[in-house]
Amino acid sequence: MVIKLESSNSFNTEKILKAVTDCEKAIENIPQSIKQLKLTAVETIQPADVTALKKKVQLLEDEIQSLKSQLQTEKGNNVLLQEQFNSAIKNEQSMLEDTRNQIKLMVSSNNNEIDFKSKRLEEKNEEITQLTSSLNIVKKKLDEAQDEILQLKSNISASLDEATPRSSQKEVVREVPPAKPKLLFVGTSNIQEFISTFTDTPDMLVLHSLTNDLKTKQPTQCIDRLFDIVSEASSKWPLLKCVISFTTPRRDSITNFTNAQIIKALLKQKFSGIDNIYFADHTNMLVNGNPNDNLLCEDKIHLNDKGISILASNIKRAIHTGLHIPLPPARSRSKSRQRPNRGRGRGRDYE
Repeated sequence: MVIKLESSNSFNTEKILKAVTDCEKAIENIPQSIKQLKLTAVETIQPADVTALKKKVQLLEDEIQSLKSQLQTEKGNNVLLQEQFNSAIKNEQSMLEDTRNQIKLMVSSNNNEIDFKSKRLEEKNEEITQLTSSLNIVKKKLDEAQDEILQLKSNISASLDEATPRSSQKEVVREVPPAKPKLLFVGTSNIQEFISTFTDTPDMLVLHSLTNDLKTKQPTQCIDRLFDIVSEASSKWPLLKCVISFTTPRRDSITNFTNAQIIKALLKQKFSGIDNIYFADHTNMLVNGNPNDNLLCEDKIHLNDKGISILASNIKRAIHTGLHIPLPPARSRSKSRQRPNRGRGRGRDYE
């Protein structure tokens, strides 16, 4: 806008200066013309024409005064236009300076915001790194928990072997020791392979791990799959007994926990009254109907050592019930283990 105003002012100034220059030239030429006319009048003009020439001279002088007055007016206009132009230039410069300052403030503000967001991005990247590290630790713990579960299965099998009633030692009387029951302890994910490849005839099938099926299947699908597994195993081993371990409590999702309770009710309804079907109930892992946090790992899904111990106890109780094997009496700590001072005789305490 400043350039446009300057161009317009320059054009008007040039017009005024040109008019002033033309007037000055005309004024300069008038005296010369008058002088020339006087010389001509002296030489050629007759006395009769003097009056007419005087009138003409008067007209020329009047015209000179008019041109001088016009010139003065144009000079005043030129000064006024110059002042207006200077004022407009100053105003535009002031506006440009204000705009420049506003742009500087905006740039400074944007730079501060960029710095803040860059810092936040670095913090988020660091947080992601920490979460990734924590995730790897949790995965490692889950793998360790799976290994512990496998070890637990082995321990249950060994404890069942130890729990088999031993024949009382009597002189001369010889009793044939009862055959040890064979257990097939599997999860619902690998049961198909075991049923097809297991060559021995098991006395009991223990099914667990419905907890993982809740992630991908609806309760009715889990029930149908479990029923198919039991039916297939029963058709292969007609005398087979089966223990179905209910889903263990979890707190990762209210939906999964509710589905687990639905599965429990459907299982009881589906297999109620069927011979050789026994349930391992884990209600003792609940507190007021809700999962006991003291029995869960940090992921709120898998059981910790204490929870696994209760799980093993519940399954063991169902196995003993199904095989009609009495549970061994609860072990109590002997006095010899409670007191540090022991006598010389085995099994005797001396005070």
